[in-house]
Order: sequence, then C-alpha cells, then structure tokens
Amino acid sequence: MFRTKVLPLTCLILAMAMTGCQNPINPGQGGTLTISMNDAVSRSILPGISMVPASYDLVGAGPNGASFNRVVSTGSSATITELAFGDWTVTATAKNSSGTAIGQGSGTVSVVSNASVNVSITVRPYDGFGTLALNVTWPAAKVQTAQIQSSLTPASGTVRNLAFNVNGSAGTASFNASDVATGYHTLVLKLLDNGHLAIGAVEVVRIVKDQTTSGTLSFTNINQATGTLEVNLTPEMGEPLAVSITGSAATKPLNQSLALGAAVSNYADNVTYVWYVNGEAVSTGANYSFGDTWTQGYYRIDVTGFSADGKRAGSATSSVQVVEAVAGNDNYTSANIGTLVYVPAGRFQRDSTATNISVITQPYRMSATEITRAQFLAVMGIDPSNISSSIGTSDPVQQTNWYHAIAFCNKLSLAEGFTPVYAVTGVNFTTSTYTAIPTVNDTTWNATTATWTNNGYRLPTEMEWMWAAMGAPANGQGGGPNTTGYSKAFAGSTGSNRIDDYAWHGYTTGNAGTTTHPVSTKTANELDIYDMTGNVWEWCWDLYERPVGILIDYQGAQSGSLRMFKGGGYGDTTSLSGSGATEPRAANVGSVGNLGFRVVRY
Repeated sequence: MFRTKVLPLTCLILAMAMTGCQNPINPGQGGTLTISMNDAVSRSILPGISMVPASYDLVGAGPNGASFNRVVSTGSSATITELAFGDWTVTATAKNSSGTAIGQGSGTVSVVSNASVNVSITVRPYDGFGTLALNVTWPAAKVQTAQIQSSLTPASGTVRNLAFNVNGSAGTASFNASDVATGYHTLVLKLLDNGHLAIGAVEVVRIVKDQTTSGTLSFTNINQATGTLEVNLTPEMGEPLAVSITGSAATKPLNQSLALGAAVSNYADNVTYVWYVNGEAVSTGANYSFGDTWTQGYYRIDVTGFSADGKRAGSATSSVQVVEAVAGNDNYTSANIGTLVYVPAGRFQRDSTATNISVITQPYRMSATEITRAQFLAVMGIDPSNISSSIGTSDPVQQTNWYHAIAFCNKLSLAEGFTPVYAVTGVNFTTSTYTAIPTVNDTTWNATTATWTNNGYRLPTEMEWMWAAMGAPANGQGGGPNTTGYSKAFAGSTGSNRIDDYAWHGYTTGNAGTTTHPVSTKTANELDIYDMTGNVWEWCWDLYERPVGILIDYQGAQSGSLRMFKGGGYGDTTSLSGSGATEPRAANVGSVGNLGFRVVRY
C-alpha cells in the first residue's frame, strides 16, 4: 500500500534560555529570534520508517562564529533571547520517533538590537534516491510466453522503462532498483502473452530517500486468446489522495456506455486525472465515458490523480465486464405501475443559450403515466390526495412532498425485488410506514443519498425529465443535439397542434376546471408518455441550481434547500406547461392539490 498525508502548518516558537552561544551581548541589548516551521514532510506508510516528525534539531550560525543548538519536540515552544545582532542562518532537521532524520530546511534572517525578528523555515523530505521492489504474479498455465512491459513516470521528469526478470514457468516477475528518484510516480505495467496484451494495471507509488518501497501485483484472471477468462483484480493500495470512481458497474452491455467520474475527497485544489483501460491511457479529465467501442471481455479501469504541484497523488480502480448487447428499445412492464417507456441516450439544448447542452449517456425507462392515487395507496397504504381536487383514484396522486416520492420509490423497489436506489440514515424502508415520513423540513431526509447503479425505481433527474418531455429523438446521442425541444409550448407540440388534445391545464382558460383528471386520457407525446404537460407538477431528484455550459449526466446541485419539480399542473396556463417549465420548492412541501410525481429506472 502507498498512503500519504500532508501535515498541517506547525509553528514552533522557541522560548528557551540561550546557552552555548559565542559572542554574547550585554543584557537588555540583545535581539530575540522567533522561528516558524512550515512542516512539509509528507507521511507515508513505508517499510521501516515513519515520516512523522517527532522532534527538530535546530542549529543556528550567527556573526563572528556565534551559534546555538536546540532540540525541540513537535508542538513545544521556547524563546531564544540575547542573540548577537547580525545575520543568522538557522537549519532545522526533522527526526521521527526513532531518531532518524527525515527532512531538512533552513532560513536566514538579520537580528537587530533590542528587537524581535522572525524566520520561517519549510522542512521538506530529503531529495535523493530510494529503492523500488516490485513483484508480479499470474496463473502460469494461462500464459504461454510471458513478457512484462512497464514504465515509471515521475510527476515531472523523464519516463523510465523498467526491465523485469520474468519466470514464465512459475508465473512470476520481479524488479528491483535502488536509484529511483524520490517523489510520486505513476507505475504502468502490462502482462503480454506472445506479444499480445493479456491484462494491465496502473498504480501510484512513492519513493523516499534511502528507503524501500515494495509492492505486488497479482493477476488472478487473464484474457486468453479464447476470450473466456475472468479478470477480477482487487489491488491493496492506500492512495495519498483519496481518489474515487463514480458511475461504474460490474457489467456493461456492448451497446451502452458508463459515464464515469473521478473525485478526490481530501484535497480542495486542482487535480489532474488520467484514465487507463487495461493499462492503456485513454482520456484525461474528471469524467470519462466507457463507451460501446470495447469488445466483450474483462476490463480494469484505473484513474490516477495528481495535485497541481505534483507532490500528492492517488489512484482508484474499477473492474467492468462487457457483456452481450441488450435490446435498444425495450419497454418494461411493472406489475404495480404498468409500462415504463424506453428513453434513449442523447443530447439537447436545455434553454435559449446555445452553449447550454445537456448529455444523457445512459438510456433509462420512465413510467408512461404519473403515479396514480390507486398505485400510491397499494404501495404506501395511504392515499394523501385532496379528493376535492380529484375525479377518482385513476387521477394522479397529489399532496405528496419530495420525501413521500423518495419513500414510494424504495417501497416499490422492494416490492418488486429490486435494490433500492435511495438511503436515508436510520430509516428501514422494509418496515417504515407512511406516517413516519416527515411533513416538516428534515435534515436527515434532506441528506438522502442515491446509489445510481442500483436497479430500483427512482425519481428522474431534471435533465432526464426534460429529455423525455421533448420526445427524445430516436437518433439519440449520435444524431446531434436537439436544439428546439426546450422551447416547445407543451409535450408533444409540433407547433400547429392543440394543447387541449395533450394536456389537462388552465382553470378558466384551459380544459381542466378545478380538478385533476384520470391519467392517459389525453394524447401521449412522441415517446408514448402521457401527461408530461399539465394534470400535476412532478417532483425530480435535483437540488435547485442553474449551471451553464455542457452537463454530462447532470444530477443537480451538491447543496441547497430546494428540490425541483416540472411540467405544470391542471391549474397552470400554457406558459407554464412546456418542457422547460420548472419550479423549486422545499422538499417537505406537498400540501397542494397539484403536486405528484412519476418514476424511472435503468
């Protein structure tokens, strides 16, 4: 494992009586020196040495041979007074708890009579060289003629090719060198069979002066010529930067993509990411789409992250199996809520700004109708709707807040044997009841998390809702962005047809009157989805935000207090009925007769 921490700024103020100084001056006329230490010694879990400073040896050299020596423990304080005035150079050597010197720094300052001065010293690990020892193992019977291709790339400098000693009959290879420069490096290693790539891996390693960094890569499954091998690598690796991958899955159909993202949780500044598939560099940046160009087989996806100064780094890994393609336009039928309509991947302009483009990389299925009163009652045991605002139980459920919608999704997932998408701390959705769902603002429910790779039901994101409301052109992602759907007057609009044929809307100017109406009694849009305009407003997953530019699989703001809902209700006019019609509202608010929802799943 390779782990790194950077110690926060440590200020050491020395307040010890000066002894052992040559050329002392008269009392009351001496200068006072305050020494501030910026501890930049990185910590790593490395064999045989701790990089945590336990003490500092301070050596001062002043005018006319004046000097001092001090040993200062981490966190202690002292004062050095009555120093001869003139130029002083102070050298600080950091030592760990075993007394081994692990870093050094120095600073120079002029001390003047009857005054206090400061000198700041940054202590860094020693530059130099260390030892790198690597071992590679694989099932010998699965590789005919084994070769290793490997390189070591420092944060700055020249790539070094590593020559391994290979024992093909034993399924092992090793490398050892004692002249590796200190710092962080990207290790790329590929196992070849008769010159063809069998599997590859990427790791971030750290080298410390005069110390040994060792590691083992064990390839338990190899892609043989027959293509029947399974690859499931689980490296034991402690990243200095806590890099993680989102959006991955154990399997991916040939004709679908995975929208992957990289993030670092313990570093706030810019991070440079590089993506690798089976050891081949394929992309840079925080996002990578693992698309439909990869053949069936097993893939190790690695991403490395380096800090802007190259002094911190980390990596993360995900294993994906590419399997047979799935049918591209299959709807799904739920025993509880009926048809969920297939919505293809695609791109679209989301408002009047031409550069505001949203990208949906993964197809999904959306319920053809809004969730009805009868469906909500069957799953949740209660129908909260205001009956004076409804014709009957085939109308969409209303008076639901965002918490109700989240709970319904998880309850429906459990009822149909799927893995719920949402998690709320302390809530067991198998046993929880409708009456336990908050109707006032609740910080625990506001912190609901989503596992997007789970196969259960969920609310659509705002971008998914808009794409479906536009009619999601069948050419999808490959046909260029839809640049006009955002401006449709209503879902299903062609510019010449009538909203009354597609939507229940408008108290006095439309056709709805003062109630909701049974779902699917108006014409569906181009995807055969009903009531995307009117009847009831529909909750989405997103926290409210209005970002600009290109958004890929956007899931809303990272923080905030308002959730989004879309589509207009039975009381709204045409101006509030288009695919862009949006309202933000607190998640606990549901006590109105025109607020419901529909669901999606992958």
